[in-house]
Amino acid sequence: MNVPSPVSEEDKFDVVLVHDVIEHIEPPFKAGFVAHVESFMRRDAIVFFAFPAWQMPFGGHQQICRSKLSIVPYLHLLPTPLYRMILRACKEPVGVVDELLSIKRSGLSVEQFEHLAAGQGLQTVKRTLWFINPHYKQKFGLKPRVEIWGFNKLYGLRDFYTTSAWYLLADANSGGSHAASGSRPA
Repeated sequence: MNVPSPVSEEDKFDVVLVHDVIEHIEPPFKAGFVAHVESFMRRDAIVFFAFPAWQMPFGGHQQICRSKLSIVPYLHLLPTPLYRMILRACKEPVGVVDELLSIKRSGLSVEQFEHLAAGQGLQTVKRTLWFINPHYKQKFGLKPRVEIWGFNKLYGLRDFYTTSAWYLLADANSGGSHAASGSRPA
């Protein structure tokens, strides 16, 4: 990591925000990245993570394509060789192809994130799974919508319609009010 960890507790934070970043971290580095983020947290701090579920219509960030591929949902779910071939056939710049393939390697499902967080000693204080991402109000004029109860419990399938996953996490071992709250994911 290029950003050094805080040396003293005074240099740490009560709230740490990691918004639309974790899905860009390559798999071998995800656990180290989360551990590094934790190093910025005070004992009773919380961390906010937000990311698009990998399997959602534009989870591959194909909207960065220069061609008409930018509006093709679920394109990123094709097998890598076919995906690469289509990107090149549509004359996407090499940098865009490389970035999209990196995102494909780095994609993160809701279940993978929860496993990653728990493996790093983080406990979910609150989880919100969005059917219509709040950012879409500004981008497309769509009213934000959380997933309907029940649909947010369909493991695996929910990643295909979860446009954004938001988590408030706390250190499970801190003994602080967040971790001890017993709050369950929505």
